[in-house]
Amino acid sequence: ERDFIWRLSTAESDDEESSFTRLPDFDRILMVIEGNVVLAHGDERSANLGPLEQDAFDGAIKTKCFGKLEKDYNLIMAKGCRGRMEVVQADSEAKTIKLSERKDAPGDGIGGECASIGIYCIEGYVIAATDANNEMVKEGQQMIVTCQPGEKPVITVMGEGKCIFTEVIFEKQVIFTEEAPETKASSGDFAT
Repeated sequence: ERDFIWRLSTAESDDEESSFTRLPDFDRILMVIEGNVVLAHGDERSANLGPLEQDAFDGAIKTKCFGKLEKDYNLIMAKGCRGRMEVVQADSEAKTIKLSERKDAPGDGIGGECASIGIYCIEGYVIAATDANNEMVKEGQQMIVTCQPGEKPVITVMGEGKCIFTEVIFEKQVIFTEEAPETKASSGDFAT
């Protein structure tokens, strides 16, 4: 039903030509992992992508893919979100990943910006460390860390591999509910 704030996915296709699903309320970033393709975004522009190259585009535009998209990594995010994607080469020395600036919640504690961070291993393995926790992410696996407004984790990667780092910044969703009036339980409630 497309009721998400963001989505990460991989896809594979043997088709020489395909059309992307139009997603008018979303922006996209697509990175080619394997293959060479040309993306045609309506009659506006095209992008020639090889392995580990990416293109950001509006999901509402009619996009066609030419060439075998053997494997891709795709970030889809609701309009109003900010996102980025980059390839990180891990080695024995830990590398700190610089996170984007976010708006904290105002004094009333409502709102502010959250961040979801993804580490998707495309080769070998990486050890992703967030503050005091270390997690091994092997080829084909993904780790997601979500930060609330005000949380500023330090994220490092090390190991013997390559990963795709993604970051999505979005407004904290606030849900207001009304308290249900108090009523006494009846015997019918217990029977139900």
